[in-house]
Amino acid sequence: MRISTLLAVNAFVAMPFGIAFTFAPAEIAAPYGVQLPLAGLLLARLFGASLIGFGIVSWLLRTADAGAQRAAAISIAVADAIGTTIAISGVVSGTLNSLGWSAVAIYGLIFGAFAIHLIRRPVAARAS
Repeated sequence: MRISTLLAVNAFVAMPFGIAFTFAPAEIAAPYGVQLPLAGLLLARLFGASLIGFGIVSWLLRTADAGAQRAAAISIAVADAIGTTIAISGVVSGTLNSLGWSAVAIYGLIFGAFAIHLIRRPVAARAS
């Protein structure tokens, strides 16, 4: 898959979740078995704002030069690897119910797609 396509997919995943967490965090968290106190609502909204920003950056970088796209791919892969680990921890610990596996899948699939792209297109190959 082309990096521009991966960036577009990332934008299309991040933006709806970002909007939802920004404007309806309690409603988004409830199906996962999570009740958010006021501080949790604030943090969820901040998370949503970040997802909106990541979505916009991903969308805008679709047409950027290869170096900028590679930097984005590395950043997204690292963030989603960490997100996958945190989501797994949330499900295993019981903080999230079984729907939490959907978060694991989303983070894991996006991480995997960007990681595969980075492995298949190492820096040395890009120069030739």
